[in-house]
Amino acid sequence: MLSRIELTEYLSTHLKLSEFKDYAPNGLQVEGKLDIRCIRTAVTASLEVIQAAIQDNADALLVHHGYFWKGELPEVVGMKKQRLSALLRHDMNLFAYHLPLDCHLDIGNNICLARRLKLSDVASHSAQGVPNLVWTGKLLKVQTPERFDFNHCCWAPAPPLPRRSLWQLGVGQATQAADAHRCALPQVLSEKDYKKMQFR
Repeated sequence: MLSRIELTEYLSTHLKLSEFKDYAPNGLQVEGKLDIRCIRTAVTASLEVIQAAIQDNADALLVHHGYFWKGELPEVVGMKKQRLSALLRHDMNLFAYHLPLDCHLDIGNNICLARRLKLSDVASHSAQGVPNLVWTGKLLKVQTPERFDFNHCCWAPAPPLPRRSLWQLGVGQATQAADAHRCALPQVLSEKDYKKMQFR
């Protein structure tokens, strides 16, 4: 067991929150019970995810996509009300980390994707003041979508992938195009493309 305060401080330090200016608050977004014995993780804090965490008697939910995004309507109505009500009713903590989970050099989404695809010469680059936001790497060989199969990974219909590619997850297409041009790379793998991948 650990306390909510201990977990908040640990994640803040390990994910280096002070290095990021994000589109939503990173860290504890909804405060729940102080003592945490069970944690559940997910990509998005949807109502279905919250209900599953409740069934598991979780004390905290840790996600990549939380709430309170820039440009989001402030009113607590509809789906937002249902989600927040479920969390508050069951005194469940909600932790959310967006860019820090994309960019972390050890457990981040980008480095995990590079490992999953068995890329070589992997390197991270800063973009728009965000550290490790853009990544480059080499496939073992040029791949067509039909033959793109590493570690049981299937690629839905998409352009062919050259050997040297650039990718970044969790940021807009305009930044990707600019950074691809700057790095003189032929291919950008965006978050939209990544979602087409299905891991068996």
